[in-house]
Formats: sequence, structure tokens, C-alpha cells
Amino acid sequence: MNFITLFLVLVFAPALLFAQIVSLSEFPKRLQLFARDAQDSAVVTMSGCVTTAGFDSVSVRLYKNGVLSQRLADALTYVDDSAFFSFSPKIHAELASYKVEFYIGSALNATADSLLCGDAYLVDGQSNAQGSEVTYYSPWLRTFALSDTAWHRGSSSSWNIGQSIIVNHAVPVCFFNGAVGATGISQHMRDTTLSSIYGKLLFRITRAGLRNGIKAMFWYQGESESREDSLYNAVGYADLFELLHNAWMGDCPSITHFYVFQIRPGCGSVSQNILRDCQRRLPDRLPDVSLMSTTNVAGRATDNCHFLPTGYAEMGSWMYRLLARDFYGSDDTLYITPPNIQRAWYADEARTQLLLQFDQPVLLPSDTTMKRYFSVGRQWDVADSLSADTANRTVTLYMRSGMSEGDRVSYIPAEYDPFTGANYNGPWLSSIRGIGPLTFFQFTIEN
Repeated sequence: MNFITLFLVLVFAPALLFAQIVSLSEFPKRLQLFARDAQDSAVVTMSGCVTTAGFDSVSVRLYKNGVLSQRLADALTYVDDSAFFSFSPKIHAELASYKVEFYIGSALNATADSLLCGDAYLVDGQSNAQGSEVTYYSPWLRTFALSDTAWHRGSSSSWNIGQSIIVNHAVPVCFFNGAVGATGISQHMRDTTLSSIYGKLLFRITRAGLRNGIKAMFWYQGESESREDSLYNAVGYADLFELLHNAWMGDCPSITHFYVFQIRPGCGSVSQNILRDCQRRLPDRLPDVSLMSTTNVAGRATDNCHFLPTGYAEMGSWMYRLLARDFYGSDDTLYITPPNIQRAWYADEARTQLLLQFDQPVLLPSDTTMKRYFSVGRQWDVADSLSADTANRTVTLYMRSGMSEGDRVSYIPAEYDPFTGANYNGPWLSSIRGIGPLTFFQFTIEN
């Protein structure tokens, strides 16, 4: 036997021996994130069977940040030359890295390090939900890849929401991002084959062991609905979203919230005004949906479809407040939602003033051309001027002569500025905290 052969035998023989001695049915993977429960902890299960007689015990050592924190041992009882064992130590949701070691007698048999306990989220949609160009590196961020079906340290988190969770709440976080650019909502519908967007995402979540550990879903999609048969796609959007919503609720029953971005004019769409209004009304059908607008977000990219890193970060900071309210006990809850229209009515019989009432105070921009971007019926530029009453949460349109014949009002064109033909990119109304209102289309005027 030459030196190389002897070396290989000495190195690999113990591993082969233990592989024959022990069959592990459950054991954590390196870098794995476990979803925290209501007690801010997770059980790490290690179980299996010793298949060779002669060993009297097995044990587990649990390390926290490199320091031994727990040792568990189990005496073996053989039945037909096999002895079953199971360990269930807990790890806690904190900025701490855990390691487990499994021993047969005094010999180390298996180990897994860099284990975390934290929160897991699902992200889906089009390109504005993909990488978002906001990069944040952290040892407390995780992802699970389809390419090698393995855990990895995350290098970025959608809209930088992961950073906000880690920094403000000291909880590790994992994102399963299945967004694909230039896709319609029909391409995201439930299909469990690995050739589909849904199937790939569900496969990753299942292999990661987190089908009962996803807290919520983020959704940014809709620009592609106008590419073909735009009117039908826009009108039917809410029906398709409800089907998708129900599918994920069935496959990941731990999901309790859906966070949806209302899209912004751009990306070459035609009937976006109809689609955006469908999105605005989603919570009426699905109470677990929370909306965030993308109007008044600074940092729009020159392609008028995507955003600069500053824009994605701002969108993420707005959406994070809703997440912090729902899951992290935040007391920052005042005016964190986008303003949403509640009523529209004429103040007088002559219809010289049209009042729009929102669910919170709304501010006017310094750009006085804002008055041109409300329509009554199909007519734009219907107001001579605007005023805002924060106490009554209203914006008043002082109507131009002959411009108050319609019975429905809209805010913001579908995509293109009706006066210049350019992509519409403001001006915008805003909330007290700078969040743009949800756009609305053909909202009924009461009188």
C-alpha cells in the first residue's frame, strides 16, 4: 500500500464506518435558518438510528457563538440490533450563530454550524421585485438556492427590508425571492412543476423546511398586464391575484399577510390606470392585503420603469413600517399607509368645487401644475386651482367652466402625460410623511 492510498484510508475510513453505524433521518444543514415560533425560538430536531450494536449512548452539543451552551445525552436501547434516538434542543431568535455536534460515544459523527433562528418571507413579482440593486451584506441574512438546493448567506434583501429587520429588531431573516422580469400575473399562478415560477419557489421553500414558517408575501407586479389584451388583463387582475393569494395560503399556511406595491406609471403599459385601481381595491376583497404606493418615490430610473437604489430603499422603508406594525410591535403607526380616497362630491349645485376626501391628510406639491392631472369623465385639466384641508382630509378642485359634466374622477394618467406625451413622472400629492396617495381611476362622484 503506497503512501497516498494509506492517507486516503486513514482520512475516509472513519466517516465510512460511521455512515454504516448511524442512519440520520433528521439533522440540520449548515447555514440553515429555522422559523421562530411564538416564544421566539425554534426546535432543532436531530434523530436517527444506530444500526450497529455495542454503543451505549449518543449525545449532542449545542454551541452559541462558539461557546458550549447545552449538552444532551441519550442512552441507547437496542431492538433487533438497532437503537433509535432523538434530540430537540431549542435555539432563539437573536443575532446569535448556533452550532450542533452529534457524538456516538466520544466520537464526533456529524456537525452543522452557522444555524439561525428568525423570520422568513416570500417575494414574488416582476423585475422591480428582483434584486432591487440595494445590496446589504450580513451574517444574519439567509437565502436558499435552487441551483444546489443549499443554504447560503444572503447578499441583498428586497428593498432593503432585511436590513431594517436585522438592525431594528435583532432578528435574522431569510427571503425566498421568485420574481422574474417582464412576466404577467398568469405566469405566477400555481403550477408545482419545476418549469414554472411557482413550482421553483415552492420547491425551494419545501426543501428548506419552511412551508409552515413563511410569515408574509411581498408582491410587486403588474406592468406586463398591458402587453396583450390590456383591458381584459387589467380588469381581471383582482380575480387572478385572489387565486394566487389562496394558492400560497394553501401551500404555506403560516402566511398571515400580503404586502402589495401599487405600480407606478411606466414600462410601456397602456391600461395601467385600470390595473392600478384594481390593486387599490384588493383589500376590499382580501383583508390580509396591505398596500403601498410608489408615487412620490424619488429616484426613478431613466427607463421610466425601474428605480435607482435610493428609490428602492425609500419604497422599502415605507413598506417596512407596515411590516414592523404587524410583526414587530412597532408603535410607529401614524400615517404609515398611503392615502386612499374615500369620497368625492360637489360642494354646490353649480358644481364649481369638487371635494376629494382621503383617509388621512394630504398635502399639495409646490408644483402648481398638479391641478392638470385630475380628470372628470375622460377630460383632463378640469381645475383652475387646488387647495388642501388637512383637518378635513380633503383636496378641493376649483373647477373650470364646463368641466364638471362627468360623474367620475381620476388621479394621474395611465402612463403618459396627456399634455407632453412623455412618461408621467410627477407632480404628486403626498401624505404628511411623504408617501404618495394610491392612484384611483373613475372613482364615483356622489352627486
